[in-house]
Amino acid sequence: MMKNKTYVFTLLLTLMAFGSMAQDERSEADEQKTQIEEAIPQLRVLHKMKDGNLLLRWAPTDPLVWTYGNAYGYIIERKAYDLSEGKPMVKGGFEKMTNTPIKPWPLDDWKVFADKADEYPLIAAQAIYGEEEVNPNVNSFVQADISLSNRFGYALLAADYSTECANASGLFYKDEQVLSAHMYEYKIYLAEPIEGRVDTSYITVFSDDSYELTPPVLLPPGEFEDYVNIMWDDVTNKQYSGYYVERSTDGSTFEALHEVPYKDLKSEMNAEAPFVLFQDSLATQYETHIYRVRGIDPFGDLGPWSKPINAMTRDLTATDSPRNLTASQNKKGELEISWTWLDEDKANDLDGFDVYWGTDPTGYFEKLNEKRLPRKSRSYTHVNPSVDADNYYYVSAIDTSGNVAKSIRLFTSLIDSIPPDPPAGLVGTIDSSGIVSLVWENNQEADLLGYQVYFSNKENTVYTNRSKDYLYDATFRDSLTLKTLTEDIYYYVVALDRNFNESSPSKIARVQKPDTIAPAMPIFLDYENWSNAIRLDFEASKSDDVVRHELWRNPDDGLWLMVDEIPLGQESYTDVDLASDQFYQYKIVAVDDVGNRSETSKKLRLKAIGPYYIPSPVLDKPKRTKEGIALNWESESIADASFMIYRKVGEGKLLSYEKVTGDSTFLDTDIKDKTTYSYAVKMIRKDGKESKLSDVVKAN
Repeated sequence: MMKNKTYVFTLLLTLMAFGSMAQDERSEADEQKTQIEEAIPQLRVLHKMKDGNLLLRWAPTDPLVWTYGNAYGYIIERKAYDLSEGKPMVKGGFEKMTNTPIKPWPLDDWKVFADKADEYPLIAAQAIYGEEEVNPNVNSFVQADISLSNRFGYALLAADYSTECANASGLFYKDEQVLSAHMYEYKIYLAEPIEGRVDTSYITVFSDDSYELTPPVLLPPGEFEDYVNIMWDDVTNKQYSGYYVERSTDGSTFEALHEVPYKDLKSEMNAEAPFVLFQDSLATQYETHIYRVRGIDPFGDLGPWSKPINAMTRDLTATDSPRNLTASQNKKGELEISWTWLDEDKANDLDGFDVYWGTDPTGYFEKLNEKRLPRKSRSYTHVNPSVDADNYYYVSAIDTSGNVAKSIRLFTSLIDSIPPDPPAGLVGTIDSSGIVSLVWENNQEADLLGYQVYFSNKENTVYTNRSKDYLYDATFRDSLTLKTLTEDIYYYVVALDRNFNESSPSKIARVQKPDTIAPAMPIFLDYENWSNAIRLDFEASKSDDVVRHELWRNPDDGLWLMVDEIPLGQESYTDVDLASDQFYQYKIVAVDDVGNRSETSKKLRLKAIGPYYIPSPVLDKPKRTKEGIALNWESESIADASFMIYRKVGEGKLLSYEKVTGDSTFLDTDIKDKTTYSYAVKMIRKDGKESKLSDVVKAN
């Protein structure tokens, strides 16, 4: 493991607006905290020995330091200690490792990443050099703070996942002059200090340190009905910036579950959780899936895979509760408890029943049967009921997954065995905040005890008791989350009398939820530029209720305008009549059937280009003279262009031969008698555009 590793990079991916607006209201304690934080170096440093070289990675801790580092760069100094004699011997003082400060590459140098699969350098370049969008409806100071924080966070995230990106961002240095049995002390600081800030960080490194990435330690999975939670230790794996999770059904062939590294961004609710959580949705219950996880460190190196772990979704929905409990006393003084169970079409999922007895309806209940009663059981005889106290019973139905559904408690001193009429007139409404209001007609029975409400996400399935306690009014308010994929919720009501006789269910009330869930975001997949037109390919939103996609365009420093509405089934669009050499930004949004709009896709910034080739020169027939072979050609913009001359000797290949600038003639003096020569010319403009080769012409 790496020694002297004192911290972990923290990426600021959350907006800072509220903190900025509240600065004037900070308490004295907040001021003291700020003073303490400003005394801590504003640069954090990691190191790693690799292939005999020492790698250094650093990151500013706030956006202001980052902007200074981008503008003025960082200075690295090193002091060496020779440990070969058994004690440290200082070899000179601190020496600068570079002649100039380490800064982000100039913008033009980032073009080397344009055709590479690694997208992180492009993200970092946009964060460092991209222009800020201005919204006139937002306080300019707050908006600038938010934009800077976002760019800062994206830049550090990209550097964490790509060493090339970190190097280009000015946040990486490789020391190739490291000797064995030495200790090195490095200090890194801003080339231009910030007043009131501690901007110098120190780190001590032993050249013989070994560095080994360890596999994540997977914890027992969380298994639910529709998804599983894969968790791993986040205490011993602070060496990683992100993770990759893969899944398999056979243990040999694994598929990646995401393309970019997964990072568990903890909220206030789980900030102290000592583990990383990854949630995976599965369609089939009780089908074993095998998961493995590996990490990626801030130097872009992948660690080993974890030991695989098995997980599956399980049935956690209890079966229907036993209903209509009754008790009858036989001649021996025994009580026979009987019940019904309505979910007969799911009898194969029923494991059996347990019967419980007590003398206090709110106290302890004892299980009467030693072995679970078979699934076909509908009665149980209690041979020793209490003579001096009341007898209360309830029956539990247990399914094959161990889920328990309890009946309502039964009091055995029943005189009235006639249940109330089922409640009538049940209707329900739901508002935009998820509050459900149910009302029904009052029952007229004199011995009415109250009501209970049952609900389900599907009409023809098991219903669950929602009200829990008895309701004494013919109304019920429920609170639901609207962030679900189900569009309806179903309710029915039962009435109970004072002897706990339960009525038949009321008619089912269907309540339609308002759709507040935005569609899934569409994603740009590819693009192509040609002759002042740009073709965009995208992956459509996966949401079922999407009705269209909207393509928006923004010329640099312009306003966002919608280009077109793209109908369903079309996943490509060509934007035409664009200005040559003009940069445009594109984004795409999905809209569902009630007008909910998805999050905006990642923006593309593309340049409209004109025709690829400029007109080719026209080469006259070369003429032999005493001095050599004379070439003449005609072309536009001769004074502002260069011309590459190609020559073929005999039947050989046509090869580049000579470059001429600002002229349309050339004399080839390097020739031999009785040898044929052929020529062609290509024009190269100062803006970098080129022509195709002229026709190949043979000399006389």
